Amino acid sequence: MKENVFIISNLIREYEKEDYQQIFENSDMRFNIIALDGKVIYDSRKYNEEEKLENHANRKEVLEVRDTGTGFDIRKSSISDETMAYYAVKRVNREGERVVVRVSKNYGDTLRMLRLILLAELLFFSFLNFIIHAFYKNYLKRDLYRKIEVIEDFLKEKGNGENLYFEKDPWILNLWDVVQKWQKQNLENIINLNREKRILHQIITSIDSSICLFDEKLGLIIKNSKFNYLYEKDKTNYLNLIKDLEIIDVMKKAINEKQNQKSEVYILRLKRYFSVNVKYLDQDQRYLLSVKDITATKGMIEVQKTFISNVSHELKTPLTNIKGYVIALEDAPDPLKIQFIKTIKNNIDKLENIIIDFLNISKIESSNIVNIEKVPVSRVKT
Repeated sequence: MKENVFIISNLIREYEKEDYQQIFENSDMRFNIIALDGKVIYDSRKYNEEEKLENHANRKEVLEVRDTGTGFDIRKSSISDETMAYYAVKRVNREGERVVVRVSKNYGDTLRMLRLILLAELLFFSFLNFIIHAFYKNYLKRDLYRKIEVIEDFLKEKGNGENLYFEKDPWILNLWDVVQKWQKQNLENIINLNREKRILHQIITSIDSSICLFDEKLGLIIKNSKFNYLYEKDKTNYLNLIKDLEIIDVMKKAINEKQNQKSEVYILRLKRYFSVNVKYLDQDQRYLLSVKDITATKGMIEVQKTFISNVSHELKTPLTNIKGYVIALEDAPDPLKIQFIKTIKNNIDKLENIIIDFLNISKIESSNIVNIEKVPVSRVKT
């Protein structure tokens, strides 16, 4: 189309409009001479009928010529209703006027040919894809599975791969090396995990506290078997799992505040004291509950308090007597002094015995002394 425009551009500089028709009378090429205002000056197919043609000022290729000097468009022709390609340039005619030279060509056949070529390519590549898929499915995939099964058999039989060889497939041996190293590492990891799991289980089951680990949704993850009477069977949520409200209250406080909580509670139904400790694991958003029976400890503390109170009372009485008689001794006559001194001595002996008893009890509690002696059978009472 550019060549045709070049020829016509030279033609309009040398010849009149009447000569155009004589030159292109038998030519299949169609071209137009259009004024810059859009009026059709010459049409090779509508010669002498140009006045009847509509103004071409708003045609895309004409607008582009005004802006850039050249224009191109593909659209259906309003005259022939066929898909046409238009190419236009700005040129000067014999009279020195600037005009638009436009060449048009039927693009329908070319478009149909392109579509046909595209369809042929789609069919070709679809067929090629089908052939590749069938080849992969019926040969490559099956062959690869067969080789993987051979490797699997070696793994099951704990083979070392020395006799594993595939002709022209050395990459299978490389794959085998990778699988073998992975298997060895995986077995070592399993052994280590089992050992750590066993150690952790021993630790959890050996401690004297109940341990419960809850996830972020407050579902039970793990629990040891200590103090099972505090929990319901086959329950996971802490509200359904824990029987006693005293422990639940401590858990709720830790959940609401997302902080560690520790408290001593007395469970009336069991008539026992427990130390409840809730740890908030911020990184995993989990809660670790530990419950320890401290009834014996609380009882020992009470015994110690009673013992100390009794010892204080026992010590206070002789000390008070000693103090009183010492004061009275200063002004007492000689006959009474001997009696007062005897009384003071008796209270000192009593005080000494109390202290000795106290020291013996302390030694017995600390297991520092054990008295072993032979006892006649006749002294043993049944």
